[in-house]
Amino acid sequence: MSNIIPMYKNGLTPKEKIINAQDYLWSEHPIGIPFLSKWKIVEDHGIETACTNGRYLRYSPEWIDKLSSQIVKGIMLHEVAHVLFAHHMRRGDRDPRLWNVAADLAINSHLEPWYNNLGILSDLKGDGVAAGIFPLEGNYLSMPPGKSAEWYYTKLVEEINSEEEDDQCTDGDGDGEAVGDSSQPGRQSLGNADVNESTEQGTGEGEADTNSQPTSGGSPSKSQAEEDKFQERVKKYLGDDYNKPSLGGVEDAPASEQQDAAEVEEEWKDMVADAVVLQKQQGKGLGEGLSMMDHVNKRANNGWALLRQWISKKALGGYTWKRPSRRHGHRRGVMLPDNKTKNKTTGVVIVDTSGSMGDSECAEAINQIDKIIREYRNATVTLVQCDTRVIEAGTRTFTNASFPLKIPNEWYGRGGTDMIPSIRWVQQRASEYDWCLIVSDMYWEVMWQDHAVPHTGVPTVYVGINTDPEADIKPDHPQTHYISVEVAA
Repeated sequence: MSNIIPMYKNGLTPKEKIINAQDYLWSEHPIGIPFLSKWKIVEDHGIETACTNGRYLRYSPEWIDKLSSQIVKGIMLHEVAHVLFAHHMRRGDRDPRLWNVAADLAINSHLEPWYNNLGILSDLKGDGVAAGIFPLEGNYLSMPPGKSAEWYYTKLVEEINSEEEDDQCTDGDGDGEAVGDSSQPGRQSLGNADVNESTEQGTGEGEADTNSQPTSGGSPSKSQAEEDKFQERVKKYLGDDYNKPSLGGVEDAPASEQQDAAEVEEEWKDMVADAVVLQKQQGKGLGEGLSMMDHVNKRANNGWALLRQWISKKALGGYTWKRPSRRHGHRRGVMLPDNKTKNKTTGVVIVDTSGSMGDSECAEAINQIDKIIREYRNATVTLVQCDTRVIEAGTRTFTNASFPLKIPNEWYGRGGTDMIPSIRWVQQRASEYDWCLIVSDMYWEVMWQDHAVPHTGVPTVYVGINTDPEADIKPDHPQTHYISVEVAA
């Protein structure tokens, strides 16, 4: 048996390079933290480079071993961008290989400044690492920067099909008229960035239509012969790039019995909202100037990032007097963490069921409870309905066993508005709860006489439905916070 220790590029193992790349994201690109924290990162000897499906980041240790640490940082940022831009949810029926090329064009268009900061841009534009998949480079001279993956895919298919038509015209008896002649109805000149509006599916990455369908190519409606022919055209168009490893691929988001596609999308939207909050708080890294940021601003204002952080402080770890292991056998009276109570938290959500709150606005209370219990699997949350009085018939307790959470068939009350009785109700039971949320449009004393509103006795967040996000609608009590949530009435 050999005792030779393998030598690694830069003296680092592939795993150490990945860890360094994670540290780079944590410190320089806060927008990637929500996605990075959810990833399970695993070695995979069966793939060429690296890829993600939103849940996993898989990488080839043999490939990573050949690369510098700086390039591996770029790869990690590239893969985070795939998930940030929802490329794992947007492919539809498009051809997987061509979708990866389109997604890489979109990502690399945005990441050039960061690649340049890492000192790796020239390496990535060469053929050795990323197959040169950049707008205005190599095979993609006709591709302008700053477009969405859907736009690039449509353009790629147009050019691939046009090349085939060019070949047919050249081989046939026709006069060889240029297929790309813009004088012909319905044609675009090859290399013209301004395709007609009906083909352009977003002018910037992040303006995603997660339900958009392909214009042509790779569709299951094609026969196998047609699909094989299309793949031959793709191979001819990409040339040497067809078999070259890309900087990092993207796979479709995994479905499971526990989570359907709609839930995966909602989870992604929440992570993007968190990412926007972090990017704005720290003011650095990927995210500045992206059109996507404007699209998710309203969702970011729903304060879930703040709620998650706030409730985390109240999620008790729990301890139990259990027998220590042999490792700790010499110690006496040791309290060790109780796994059964990990992330245990008990809270109460008061929902305003007065006449000024619509059904969808009341339902935001269920939305908040759903998020809390999904995040903290050992959470117990009590829902309390109140208009001018606590309505005991509407009180209900939710746990992880309650999934899927259902909106009540009837919201009790629908009279005037006075949340003080429900606040008194929580006061009397303060020892039972770690925190309280009050979901209301705030059209009661707290809006104009906040000094008259008592404290619940536990840390409390006032969740203002369609209220002013810049306001501070809450009583002046310690450990009391306010956030605004925009809900369709």
